Amino acid sequence: MVFEKQEEPLMEKIKVMLVEDNRLLRESISKILSLEPDIEVITASTSSIFESFNSNGNSPDVLLLDMALKDQNCFEIMKSLIAKSPNLKVIAHDVTPDYTDAFNFIQTGGVGLLLSDASIDDFSQAVRKVASGEKVLPNELFDSLFTQIFANRGEGTSSIEESLLTTQEKKIVSLIAEGYANKEIALQLNLSTHTVKSHVHNILSKLGLNSRFQILNYTKE
Repeated sequence: MVFEKQEEPLMEKIKVMLVEDNRLLRESISKILSLEPDIEVITASTSSIFESFNSNGNSPDVLLLDMALKDQNCFEIMKSLIAKSPNLKVIAHDVTPDYTDAFNFIQTGGVGLLLSDASIDDFSQAVRKVASGEKVLPNELFDSLFTQIFANRGEGTSSIEESLLTTQEKKIVSLIAEGYANKEIALQLNLSTHTVKSHVHNILSKLGLNSRFQILNYTKE
């Protein structure tokens, strides 16, 4: 009896576009990321970013963008590329611990920040996280960023803190606002009570709050 070997399905790779001024860094990051089995660096460029974006219909899932570009405004680049591809996930790298840049980056639509001392493992993990819908924010920036967010509340700025919540977390915030307890939320969303408690903990941390009561007050502001 002859058994035919079944072919394993090909892994769908995360397509990454890398924009970095420094040639050595650009080539090094590109080569090392390309060794990851689930990541494909489809282009690595600097000034040719607009020409290389979406060339031959091969648009990236994730954009790794150098925050310190010399001759270009990274926020303008982000606006333009996100307008072309709304599902594009943007990670800024070579970031200094400055809350103003972080604030502007998130306001522009970015979902991940990597500090200038980030390891290559930080790069690959950040790519995977944002590709799966998560946000990546260094601990060094977390507190100062939210200080800035709350200072600007009510001055016409977008609700950046809400952009840090996942879709599930936003649903839970809405249900808390309606007076639902954890067990009731678990039933509504078909989750375990433990999972709901974990989500509530994450929500409190992301919004800089300490209790469910504060979440309730937050939704009324």
